[in-house]
Formats: sequence, C-alpha cells, structure tokens
Amino acid sequence: MASRKKSSCPQAAGSASNKAGFTIIELLVAAGLFIVCLGTFSYLLRSSAASIADSRQLARAVYELQAESEELQEVPFASLCFLNGRRFAGGAGKISVTQALADLVEVRLELVWHENKVPLRLYTLRSNYK
Repeated sequence: MASRKKSSCPQAAGSASNKAGFTIIELLVAAGLFIVCLGTFSYLLRSSAASIADSRQLARAVYELQAESEELQEVPFASLCFLNGRRFAGGAGKISVTQALADLVEVRLELVWHENKVPLRLYTLRSNYK
C-alpha cells in the first residue's frame, strides 16, 4: 500500500479543520445583531401596547357618544334648546343645539377622548315631526 504523502502547505485560516470555535469578532458581530433585534422588538412591543390603549380609549369614547345620542332621541323637541352647552361623559363631551328652521334643529355632540387626538364629533338634525 502506498502511503499518503502529507502536504507541507499549512491549511488556510478559514478552513473547517483549522477552526476550533468562534473568533471574538464573530461573537461581537453576533452580539451586536442580537442587541439591534432586541431593541427593535422592544420598540414594537411598546408601540403596540400604546396602540391597544388608544383603541380602548376610542372604543369607550364611541360608546359614550352613542349612549348620549340615544338619550337625546328621547328628549322632546321643545326641550332640545335647553340642552345647549350641557356636558356629558364626565365633562369630556359637550352638546350644542342650533336652530336651523322653526321646526328643525341641528344637534352636535363633541367628545374629547384623548388630549393629543382630534375630538369625536356627531352631527344630526332633529325635526319637530316624527
């Protein structure tokens, strides 16, 4: 049997047989990527939590606006003008009643649901005739 001749050339530094583990550079790059991914994930979690909180506030505000609108349907036409300027939803909402014609009024409901967001507004017309 012929003996195999060993190569006298050293193997390249990147070859699989010469590599016993990770270099410090590879570990630093992996740690850096991990920290960037962790920071991004953390930002997304905080952002989604804030979005969920805003959604809950908006849903509550829409419910308050709808409830007030349903209560106004039961108020007689002649009494609507006395509601002008009335507050609802703990002072966050305001009713405005404007006479459009002798037998027609415009009722506006405005509710501030978040200090940095546009208020919710509901406009409707109410007639003396049903």
